[in-house]
Amino acid sequence: MERVINFSKEKYALIGGILIALILFMGVMIYSSKAYANEEYWDIKIDNKTIAVVSSESEGNKVIEGVKNAYVMEGAKVDSVSLDKELESVRHKFANGETPKISSSEDVVNKIIKGVKGEQKYTIQDGDTLWDLAYENDLSYDEFVAMNKIDDFDPEGFKPGDEVIISEMVPYINVTTKQTFEAKEVVAPEIEYVEDSSMYEGETKVKDEGKVGSKLVKYSQTSLNNTVSEKVALEEKITKESEKTVILKGTKERPAAGVSSSGSSYASSSVYGSGKGGTIAATARSMVGSSMDCVALASRALAGAGIGFSGWPEQFFGVGSVVSGGIPSAQPGDILIYQHTNGVNGGAHYDHVAVYIGGGMAVHGGWNGSGVVVASAYAGSGISVVRP
Repeated sequence: MERVINFSKEKYALIGGILIALILFMGVMIYSSKAYANEEYWDIKIDNKTIAVVSSESEGNKVIEGVKNAYVMEGAKVDSVSLDKELESVRHKFANGETPKISSSEDVVNKIIKGVKGEQKYTIQDGDTLWDLAYENDLSYDEFVAMNKIDDFDPEGFKPGDEVIISEMVPYINVTTKQTFEAKEVVAPEIEYVEDSSMYEGETKVKDEGKVGSKLVKYSQTSLNNTVSEKVALEEKITKESEKTVILKGTKERPAAGVSSSGSSYASSSVYGSGKGGTIAATARSMVGSSMDCVALASRALAGAGIGFSGWPEQFFGVGSVVSGGIPSAQPGDILIYQHTNGVNGGAHYDHVAVYIGGGMAVHGGWNGSGVVVASAYAGSGISVVRP
């Protein structure tokens, strides 16, 4: 009996020992597995040079896709993307005890796009404005001009073919993106002038206020990083017809001195409106034919009336009070701020500013590149009227 009992004890001891050994073995294996996993990372390499380390293969793939899609517009169809350097995610096993600095995929993409310190130049194309170039490169207009202060740079006389500095940071990789997208754009109303012998020459009056229409335009666009190098309209469809503006134009000869047909005094047919607004409008009108962008034009027009102001187009809300009723309520000398111009002013796809001169017309800077012209006040959408 005693022998049986001893055998049972030995059996349980053996089983217990085996269980303990198994538990210890599994613990070692789990620990070793974790240690082994922590040693494995993925290098992000550009032309075989490591610039960052991420935690996994999926994070590495996110970096590559993030760079390729960095300049793709929302809703656009990507036709092609090419990089000027090789970008790859490579498995890297570090030795025990080595812990590299791990970055998130988002941070690595931002680092590659932002780049490193260095001068980047751009050749001005037809349709470019200095304001657009500053905006697209995250610079204020003043910062952009200051960056380009060299002997032969003239911010008022730049032309296609001139080289400008657009960034003091150079991307690690240049991305060429070709994409197709649709954009809803405004259709400015046509303007019809009708002669009116009851009004003096130089006087105009809106008889019928036009209405803007809209269209859907399909574009093919190629860009180098965030700078558009080519944009072609493939097709367009009118979604809402515009209604023309009818403006009465005076034909009556002015006397040497006196009053206008509306009873207000006048000094010269070149003056649009009277008082401070008239001075602003006349100053803007005097710059027609020169070269400058919309911000410079509006700033100089205001300076003509003793108002010192310069800034982004949306900052021109600060020069006065907003006039309700839009353009129909505008007076000569009012500042027009456009939420979107959709390329109507020669390439500005963001905000725009102009000076109203009456009769549904405004003086615009940056037209077809850099020219100052008189054109329809309805050159965009989301138009606000600000009276200095």
